[in-house]
Amino acid sequence: MNCKYCGYKLGDDAAFCPSCGREVRLVADYQEFGDFLTEDTQNNTPPVKKAPVPGRGDDISREIKRQRAEQKRKKKRQARIIAGVVVAVVVVGSAIGWRMHKKYQEEHSFSYQLAQAESEFSNGRYDDAYTAIQKAIELDSASADAWLLKADILYAQKEYEKAESVLKKIISLYPDNQTAYGTLVRVYDTTRQTDKIADLFASCTDLEIREKYSAYICDVPQVSPEGGSFTDYITITISAEADAKVYYTLDGTAPGTGSAVYSEPIELSEGSTRLRAVAVNKKGIESDMVDFTYSVLYPVPDTPKIAPSSGTFTEGMDTSIQVIVPDGCKVYYAFDQKPTEKTGTLYTGPVDMPAGEHTFYAIAVNGYGKSSYASSETYSNKETQETPEDPETSDEQ
Repeated sequence: MNCKYCGYKLGDDAAFCPSCGREVRLVADYQEFGDFLTEDTQNNTPPVKKAPVPGRGDDISREIKRQRAEQKRKKKRQARIIAGVVVAVVVVGSAIGWRMHKKYQEEHSFSYQLAQAESEFSNGRYDDAYTAIQKAIELDSASADAWLLKADILYAQKEYEKAESVLKKIISLYPDNQTAYGTLVRVYDTTRQTDKIADLFASCTDLEIREKYSAYICDVPQVSPEGGSFTDYITITISAEADAKVYYTLDGTAPGTGSAVYSEPIELSEGSTRLRAVAVNKKGIESDMVDFTYSVLYPVPDTPKIAPSSGTFTEGMDTSIQVIVPDGCKVYYAFDQKPTEKTGTLYTGPVDMPAGEHTFYAIAVNGYGKSSYASSETYSNKETQETPEDPETSDEQ
């Protein structure tokens, strides 16, 4: 119910109104109405406020004040809680927003992605490093450092073909990048593709790079003479850098480590010879191949001159046959057939002319084993010969 004087909502067991302090009457309505009439008829004098019972009113006032103070404290606590919640929401929201902003910046920062890739790579987390370096390259595809790190990551993952492809790309874009050459050499050395190392530096014109990686460069062997046509004995000499071996062929086939090893000068025989040679250094790096063709045609010696000339010889005439031997040659002779070095007789001085008619042949053979055309003279030697005695005539005598 409510207080009849001030309208304050009262509890069921309230004896006094906490708001105005008046006593709560529990009598019937007609009694209240009678009291009202009595008060109204008392010369219209203002009602006199009853004094509270001594001691009891002070307790009520303090209770009221306490309740009001408690309500204020509750409101303040609620306000503080709400303010704290708001602040917390703002702080958390700001933190999330800042983190999202930072994450966005990191995702779109080349330097951050590169640093992240380097960190992951140094800690052996190659897959994470590869993901980061891919993002870095997407942000700056012209960075040689990023491509080099990608090649290192691929090498660590044993993706040698992919690493080779990346390094070739770097060299094509940056021909003076020494690190790219070094890493590519490491790839080829690991995969034992020494032939590719030779090809790599064969196309490199940067002197500093060639000097830095000179141990991986094998110079071509030096050959003397360098091919041509010859009419004399020819001996080929080959030289190479220290600790390098030279492999060669004389039949035109490509030389390799299974070919003949050069150890002493090579003497060529008559005819056409194709020399091909390579040098291989102690790292197994093969040089470019040298290729020379030699045509050797030894000279034919002059035909030897025979004296005397053809003719008929009788008793008393000089029947010695002499031959003029060409310089540097030997002469072989025979009667009635052309001689060879094997079938003829070596001429060492005048030869007696046999009786009867015979043809004398002679050839000259030079130091190259080349034979001259045969020269010849025909002789009819009619020198008097003793007639054998008739046996019957001898008996008669």
